[in-house]
Amino acid sequence: MKFTFDWLKDHLQTDLGYREVARILIDLGIEVEEIIDHSLKFQDFVVGFIRNTKPHPNADRLRVCEVDVGKNEILNIVCGAQNARTGIYVAVARVGAVIPDRNERLKRSTIRGIDSEGMMCSAEELLIDLDDEFDGILELSRNSQIGENIAHALKLDDIIFDVSITPNRADCFSVRGLARDLAAAGAGRLLPLHKPISASESIDNPVDIDLQSSNCPYFSTVAVSGASGGAPEYVTRRLKAIGQRLIHGPVDIGNYICIDIGQPLHIFDLDKLPPNLVVRESIAGEKLKTLNGEETVLPSGAIVIASQDGDVLSIAGIMGGESSAFADGSKNVLIEGAYFDRIAIARAGQTLRLTTDSRTRFERGVDPSLIEYAVQYAASLITFDGVGKFSGIKKYGSFPVNKKTVILNFSKFHSLTGLDHENFLKSKEIAEKLGMSIELIDEHQIAIESPPWRYDISIEEDIIEEVVRIIGYDNIEERALEKQDPISRLYVIDKITDALVYNNYHEVKTFSFIDTETARLFSDPGEHITINDPLTIEFAVMRPSVVASHLKAIKLAQSKSQRNSRIFEVGKKYRKTDSDRGKISEENTVTATISEDKTIRTWRKRRESVSVFDVKEDLEKTLNMVISGFRLTRQAPEYYHPGRSGSYIIQKDLVIAHFGEIHQSILEEMDITGPIACFELFLDHIPDLVTFKQKPPLVLSPYQPTIRDFSFIVKKDVLGSDIVDIVKKLKLSCITSITIFDVYESEAIGIDSKAVALEVVLQSDKSTLTDKDIKEISDKIVESIQINCDGILRQ
Repeated sequence: MKFTFDWLKDHLQTDLGYREVARILIDLGIEVEEIIDHSLKFQDFVVGFIRNTKPHPNADRLRVCEVDVGKNEILNIVCGAQNARTGIYVAVARVGAVIPDRNERLKRSTIRGIDSEGMMCSAEELLIDLDDEFDGILELSRNSQIGENIAHALKLDDIIFDVSITPNRADCFSVRGLARDLAAAGAGRLLPLHKPISASESIDNPVDIDLQSSNCPYFSTVAVSGASGGAPEYVTRRLKAIGQRLIHGPVDIGNYICIDIGQPLHIFDLDKLPPNLVVRESIAGEKLKTLNGEETVLPSGAIVIASQDGDVLSIAGIMGGESSAFADGSKNVLIEGAYFDRIAIARAGQTLRLTTDSRTRFERGVDPSLIEYAVQYAASLITFDGVGKFSGIKKYGSFPVNKKTVILNFSKFHSLTGLDHENFLKSKEIAEKLGMSIELIDEHQIAIESPPWRYDISIEEDIIEEVVRIIGYDNIEERALEKQDPISRLYVIDKITDALVYNNYHEVKTFSFIDTETARLFSDPGEHITINDPLTIEFAVMRPSVVASHLKAIKLAQSKSQRNSRIFEVGKKYRKTDSDRGKISEENTVTATISEDKTIRTWRKRRESVSVFDVKEDLEKTLNMVISGFRLTRQAPEYYHPGRSGSYIIQKDLVIAHFGEIHQSILEEMDITGPIACFELFLDHIPDLVTFKQKPPLVLSPYQPTIRDFSFIVKKDVLGSDIVDIVKKLKLSCITSITIFDVYESEAIGIDSKAVALEVVLQSDKSTLTDKDIKEISDKIVESIQINCDGILRQ
């Protein structure tokens, strides 16, 4: 938002300079993006007076002018402008000035044998837009002061602030709102609002309003008759200074008030309106040619102002229509000031893709107590020149109440800020300066009622933030935080991400939204959480699995010839858990995905594609860092390949991870080149993260290890991991490693059977194992496999 320094002083009495004001704004959390001082580019330009002119002796079209620039200094200037003549005031560029339109420094020159000591400039050369047009050099007012800086003479010396307002600070989307914040911070005194002139009792307002929408609780109008169509000079000057396009006087005044006090108004041409208007919600398909010249097709539910015959005249709070717009030659005006529901305005604006200053303020919240003042203020400015009269206010509906009471406790205040009780009591004074109502309950509690222009204050922390903001973050004493144990969940996530990065995975952050067709591939539509008004159809559903986002990212990478992705993400997946009650589930996951080839093609080895075993290995390494006692099952979601996937569970049936290769049908439907494998680790299902401990240091035995191989014939449905778990449950300290190194199937051992080969490493840290020790351990392994899974040792 832009405004000028002198505009700010209409609301703030201050002796501070603009740089100091900018610093305080920044301290208050208002970002000052730029400060523009136009006078700097005109510092070598002054008002001059042509005392005498004579023809150039060596050029028919040039004249030699004697120009008085003040302080008894006369410059000799050669000029070719047709209107260069004795007795006029002109804009003179001294030698050394940078001419704006060409960005070149003016040098002393000799033109056809005559020295020229400066330059008389046109408006085009100065890059200024004036209401009066001159053919030639710029002619200034006869009241100009010789030697005066040209920026001051033309009132181009405004200091322009360009600030960025965060969406929650609806009260700061106006010059007055910023002045209120500055006054609370001690930058000056907040001045009272200008009192508008009284209405002309002889003027009637001929338009009646029928409120039919609950999204418009209050509506008011003022009629103006016989207006000149102009606006005060300071209004147009300020609007031009901040880059606003001037349209018509009454419309410019409406735009000015919108920025000045934050209340959007709409200006209708009264002669184009029927006597009865309706404020209602639009019907899908209705059309309106809006002020931007486009024909807009309205959605259902937008607030509109229409005739009783059904013709839409304006999209309330967003943009008016051409059919009722104020035009050149119009004399009669209807000023509209209303309160519209913030959500309704935001929804309609988003659907229509229309962004206006009015919408920006309405969807963030306006001060309902200023509506009546705003329409009277506008009527006063429209009739500023004494031409025209205006009616009293016609009011419909009632003001909405935007006030909340918050109890501020010293204990919470101190815990969040570290400030003492004296500063706590000082918060009462600060809150009052910000327009809040205060009631001191006792020494440790204050009841604070938010003002109608503050939509961002609803809880205790909001009040504390306001107090600290005004006190100044720089004025809060620094304290060392008390030593605390690291947050276990964040610590575990950091360890997992570090491990994945070490294993050549790249961390990504994908959108939590996907399209409906992709979501359908990963969950039942009844579990989908749909977005009511998505930015695009690509963002229509909250993702039911992070895998879906990764596949879309890999598809994009493949379209750019980027192959062999290895990515991971710490993110959430979303689903409905109770469609009737609308309950939703958000699960924190670590998802890792690899695609296509795990090795690149070289002369030494062939290209090798990724498989389920690659992600299974990475998942097991990750799980071993954070939990123990997990078991493998064959169950996995349907988007995985049924024979190349699985899950890990703990306790009874709590799933902590899925892994596998993505089903080929999904890859084909999404037009992705495979294979692609991934795992999903569900952080919320990992219990007791607080007891996470570092892995104990490795202790090497001084005694020789012994390796024994076993081959067991078992049923095909017996998992290799089950066989490994059976051996582990023997809890024999001298078994240091168990590895499956072969799986063999053949009709010779039975159609329903398979042979699983184990390598078991035996090593004691107390002595060398004897043949007797090794045989006893081997017998226990064979017996345990035989009892628990009917395994037969293959001879």
